Amino acid sequence: MYDRQLRLWGVQAQQRLRQAKILLYGLTAVQSEICKNLVLAGIHSVTVGDVQICSVKDLSCNLFLDASSIGKNRAEASVERIRELNPHVQVSATTQEVGSIDLSQFDVCVLSGASLSTTMEVNQRARNSKSLFFSVETFGVLGYMFEDLMDLFSYEKKVEGETKTQCITSVPFQRALQSNIQHHSNPIYLALRILLLFEEKCKRCPGEGDVEELVGFRDELIGPLVQ
Repeated sequence: MYDRQLRLWGVQAQQRLRQAKILLYGLTAVQSEICKNLVLAGIHSVTVGDVQICSVKDLSCNLFLDASSIGKNRAEASVERIRELNPHVQVSATTQEVGSIDLSQFDVCVLSGASLSTTMEVNQRARNSKSLFFSVETFGVLGYMFEDLMDLFSYEKKVEGETKTQCITSVPFQRALQSNIQHHSNPIYLALRILLLFEEKCKRCPGEGDVEELVGFRDELIGPLVQ
């Protein structure tokens, strides 16, 4: 069933995938795409979590929702279509708040559609539970992914025919946000930081009438660099 994948990353990697228990919380557009790819790859189990109710706007960007899903919890409405992708993967849904979920039962936690404060909190809880953590968001055609593979994540890589062990050291989301913004920082990164700051403080997405407020958040975040 996974013949092409076995050729790509080998039997050992596929066996590890078959053991992976993953939580996908916040069934946004990008999260539904992640879910599709993971389930098709053949993980052991996926739990999709959400407290949001499906609305008309979700139908244009979520792979697992249709008109019959409107008014239902997004996670619960998606389960059956996710199962259809791969009958060998265990699929379940939860409507619990992410803060009340025991993350120690998962190898990986992927969070989307959450505020800055919630992302930092869940990231720390995932660290305490020894679960790998990812945060993903999209804003139109832009987006970001943050990964916390904890203090020491190692993998094997072939270099000039020789297999070598490579190591990655990660920092928590909160610490990453505390890094200094420099003149050479990518403008897209700065724009995403401003959007996240707006959503955290205003509890909503910005609209056309929020330009002045966005400029204020820009000055708060990177004021010294634009003076």
